[in-house]
Amino acid sequence: MKRFILIILILLCSGGAYSYFRSHSSESEISNAPKYEFAKIERRKVENVVSATGTLAARDIVEISTQVSGILNEIYADFNDEIEKDQLIAVIDPSILEIQVTIAKADLMRTKAQHQQAKNNYDRFKPIHEKGFLSDNDFQPYDIALLTSEANVLSSEANLARSKQNRGYAEIRSPIAGIVIDRTVEQGQTVAASLSAPKLFTIAADLSDMEILAQVDESDIGQIQVGQNVRFTVAAYIDRTFTGTVEEIRLLPDVVQNVVNYTVVIGAENRGGKLLPGMTASLDFVVADVENALSVQSSALNLRANEEMQAVVAAFRSKMQAGREDNGAERSAQRPQRGSGRPEGGRRGGGGQRGRTMTSLWYYNSEGQLTMLPVRAGVSDGAFTEVLPIRDQEIPEDLEFISRISTSASSTASTRGGGSQGGRPSGLRRLGF
Repeated sequence: MKRFILIILILLCSGGAYSYFRSHSSESEISNAPKYEFAKIERRKVENVVSATGTLAARDIVEISTQVSGILNEIYADFNDEIEKDQLIAVIDPSILEIQVTIAKADLMRTKAQHQQAKNNYDRFKPIHEKGFLSDNDFQPYDIALLTSEANVLSSEANLARSKQNRGYAEIRSPIAGIVIDRTVEQGQTVAASLSAPKLFTIAADLSDMEILAQVDESDIGQIQVGQNVRFTVAAYIDRTFTGTVEEIRLLPDVVQNVVNYTVVIGAENRGGKLLPGMTASLDFVVADVENALSVQSSALNLRANEEMQAVVAAFRSKMQAGREDNGAERSAQRPQRGSGRPEGGRRGGGGQRGRTMTSLWYYNSEGQLTMLPVRAGVSDGAFTEVLPIRDQEIPEDLEFISRISTSASSTASTRGGGSQGGRPSGLRRLGF
């Protein structure tokens, strides 16, 4: 009896162990099976943009300097002051310059007196020389003295004009109408213009019309064109989007540590005065945009094919190859005679069609079969991509496609706009090629 009971226990333990290992093996196979996540095709605006950064600047900026040295007696303009053209904005101590003007006047008076004396001597001895009572050698000094005195008078007049001009430089006036955006001097400060003209003020002509100098990478510069629309934001108004237009692409590259950038000039209106010179702008160059486009998640067009997908691709290729062979045989039988026109139904060009990249969407048809839908990828913003039909094939707007593949046992299939059962969406319409 005990032996019989022992045999029964051994059989029960063996059966339990077999069931345990079989169930765990099935769970392991299920965990390794691919899990699909689904999404629906959407209609949305898709934009392809190139991002860059730039610096805001006023269009016309003039740095006002001085051509004479001295102490700044008066300053009549300050930061943010609006000034008119030729308005007096600073005065350099003119005392030394006025003394130079007085000296130049005295020198001119002296040279004029010498010129008068030389002219009198010339006029007195010229008749004597003409009558032959004075030789040429004796008359020549009077002629030279007259010419020298005339030259001295011209030099003194020029010296006086220069002294008066320098005196005028003591009054600093604005060459343009605008607004003072920088002042680098204070009243009582001494400025020296001996070696280089020191900067006193910086004036911007008009801050209502500004420009942005953007640095665009060499890999993106080919997509930038003059007249292109640009959106940008600044840190001061992070919730507000400003707009501009590409005005110039400068040819000189800016190379920093083997990174090549090109300067792109963008014009931007600043009617409200919100934008200030020196602000950093984050820009998006709108390369292409499509309104109300059929779009899918970009990840759906870059799925890594598993074994099930590879089998579908192989079957699709075989079907396409068989179709090409049948079409080739039919065209050979109906080939026109030499000199005849092109037959109808011939090969059509695809010019003017957006999207040149051939790709595929994957979905389950109503019979539960994994199916491939060939499409063309159009404009993409990174997250979403426009999908276009190939030739006359239609893309159903209610199509639920595979957006992601996961092999993790913890991942669950999700559906946008519809439920899923066993990793496959329900209620799908059947599609053909």
